[in-house]
Amino acid sequence: MLDHSMRISPGLRLVLSVFLLGTISVPPTPAEEGRSLEESLAAVRGMGVRRENSPGERALFTFLASEAGRRSLRYTSIPIAEYSERHSFSRIVEVRIPGTGEGTLALVFPATDAGEWGDGAAGIAAALDLMDRLIESPPPLEIRFAFPGADEEFEGSRAYAAYCSDESSLAVLRMEISDGPTGSVNLLIGGT
Repeated sequence: MLDHSMRISPGLRLVLSVFLLGTISVPPTPAEEGRSLEESLAAVRGMGVRRENSPGERALFTFLASEAGRRSLRYTSIPIAEYSERHSFSRIVEVRIPGTGEGTLALVFPATDAGEWGDGAAGIAAALDLMDRLIESPPPLEIRFAFPGADEEFEGSRAYAAYCSDESSLAVLRMEISDGPTGSVNLLIGGT
């Protein structure tokens, strides 16, 4: 379960800190190899409303699968209904980048546009940009990008936590990124 009050062990805190600092220093991929951050942001926002099973949400999932394929990355479509007590027509798209060592870090970027923190498009665009950077400089552990739909009340994030519950070496960060006037970033931290 994702829980913002969960304590993280000192060892995991060190690994996460080194990883996050390392990704900041990786230079961006040249624009001619793919979409720029601004182009990704415009593409996501151009899909319209992204609520559970809406045309905009389905378009986003198709877009994410295409972007994973363009990068030669493996992606998985996970039905939320299989990991939730509530019925859902939505799903989670997960994209994996292999690491050079053991361990896994999952970064969760809500696919919905109904967050109090913003429309989620900035987080999705940032995730695509980070994928490009990690392809250029392989991370020390596997990185998973999860894009849960039906996340208006964290249902997709809860389903993703249930999907990952059997894994012993996994940390999960749920990223809510706003490109509003404050440019705030909210993190909910959990793990299994």
